[in-house]
Amino acid sequence: MGSDGRGSNEASSHVPSISIYQNAGHVTGILQQLFEEGVLTATEWQKSEEAADVLQRTTKLGASAEIGADVPFLAKAAGTFTGSRDKQRTENDKQSNTLRQQYVYSHSYYLHLVLRTLREKGRIKTVTSGSDASELRPGDLIEFQASFRADEIGAILDIASPDFVGAIVERQVRGEMIKVFDQDLTFDQRQNLIEKYKAKAEMQRDFAKSITQAVRVDFRSDATQEYFGTFGPESDLVTAVVICESDQFLVADKDRLLDGAFTVFGKVSASIETDVPLLHRNKLLYRINSEFVDAVFEQLQSAGTDAVEQGNNPVFQNTTGEQLLNTRFAARLNGPSFKVVPIAISL
Repeated sequence: MGSDGRGSNEASSHVPSISIYQNAGHVTGILQQLFEEGVLTATEWQKSEEAADVLQRTTKLGASAEIGADVPFLAKAAGTFTGSRDKQRTENDKQSNTLRQQYVYSHSYYLHLVLRTLREKGRIKTVTSGSDASELRPGDLIEFQASFRADEIGAILDIASPDFVGAIVERQVRGEMIKVFDQDLTFDQRQNLIEKYKAKAEMQRDFAKSITQAVRVDFRSDATQEYFGTFGPESDLVTAVVICESDQFLVADKDRLLDGAFTVFGKVSASIETDVPLLHRNKLLYRINSEFVDAVFEQLQSAGTDAVEQGNNPVFQNTTGEQLLNTRFAARLNGPSFKVVPIAISL
């Protein structure tokens, strides 16, 4: 983990990926457990070069003379005089260059290092079908590619906000209040009924908002989002329930996960089960029988279909109600499924 980043990149031949979700805490935690040392955040590399230019110059002087003239201080000494002088000068020109580079390691690098190390150690299980998923146990590190869809209950609760539900209930009561004006009543009687309907509308609106808010808090958390990833051949399909933390998405649009097929690296939190009720994780609604929920939505679908097919609008003549408006709501997750806590989701 403490090796130079350039060496690691040169040794790798993996295909670069783009992460849309990455839990940085999980990645660094696994990394430190694998290498049993702290996380390296940056390294500094320095290279120094020194150039020297040496210039040497030598000068030599020489003379030869025959002395026979009147030279007072030599007393007419006869002989030969020779002389030489060496002069050497050395010039040194030195230039020193220093190149300093700093490498900062991102969480994408940590993820790459974790995946590469785990693959080399054979610690990641690749899951491609329901048969592979049947062998999974809680705690297994897995990798799979799936196409995702949103949790239907979460989508409904996103639309059915407390204010929206309260407004619908209030509108129904006020719709009944309008009928008061068609009755043969005195002015005072009509005013009394109107005041009663107003009080009833406000009371039922507030009650509906409170109930919706309570169900939403118990069922839908803004801190987490649930997605269903389905993969495998048609005869061996399996669904992975991926529970994402909202603040770990790397893209602003969290619904980007619903557009295309993505690769998930994560840890199994629950083994495979079949036809899991979607209400079982709710502390209040898990008491409701799933078959009752199925029957309610079947009736709603039937009523919507009849209303469309009995209409006189020519637009609906070649369209069945079920094709136009599908109000079916699955009370259970059909088929085999398992739960996984994602560490990274990439494209």
